[in-house]
Amino acid sequence: MEQVRELAEVVLANNEMWEIYGGLLALIHPEMRKELQAMAKKRNKGDIDWRAFLNSFEKSERVLFKKWLIDEFGVEGLLADLTPKQREEARRRLQADDEKRKNATAS
Repeated sequence: MEQVRELAEVVLANNEMWEIYGGLLALIHPEMRKELQAMAKKRNKGDIDWRAFLNSFEKSERVLFKKWLIDEFGVEGLLADLTPKQREEARRRLQADDEKRKNATAS
C-alpha cells in the first residue's frame, strides 16, 4: 500500500499525469479512492477527471472498459447512479435506437 501512496505522490506532482492516471489509480485501488481524493484536494488538483482518463485510451479500449463496467456493476447498478436527467436522456436514446432498428428491418 505504501508503494501506491508513493506512486500517487508522483502522479499528483504533475497536472497532466493526475488527469490521465488519477482515474486509473482510483480504479485499480478502490480502497484508496478517498485517500487519493483527499491528497488531490490538499494539492488543489480537483477531483479525478474521469473523462480525461477515458479519453487517454484508444476507442477500442474505451469500448472494452465500458463493457467491463456493465459486467462489473450491471446495467441496474449503472442506472441507479444516474440523475433523473441522465436517465431520461438514456431512455430517449434507447427509444431512438429502437426506432432506427425497426425502420432498418422494415426496409
